[in-house]
Amino acid sequence: MTGTPELWIVIIALGIGSFGLRFAFLGLVGDRALPDWLLRHLRYTAGAILPAIVTLAVGYLTKIVLLAVGLGATVLIGASALF
Repeated sequence: MTGTPELWIVIIALGIGSFGLRFAFLGLVGDRALPDWLLRHLRYTAGAILPAIVTLAVGYLTKIVLLAVGLGATVLIGASALF
């Protein structure tokens, strides 16, 4: 076992937290109908994630904030046309 104990504690805690969030939606609410207002908001999730991923990648690779924001906005506008 390599690494410090604190690292493994953080990894395990994040795993438990991730499982808890997924279980809350899939395990507890999975067999119930969701309210219309929540379904309306969830419809935009895919269109919001793609620009965030593009902005993160461009910002990390180029270190140019305005380029990252501009490309993220471009992808958001393009994705909103698709969804």
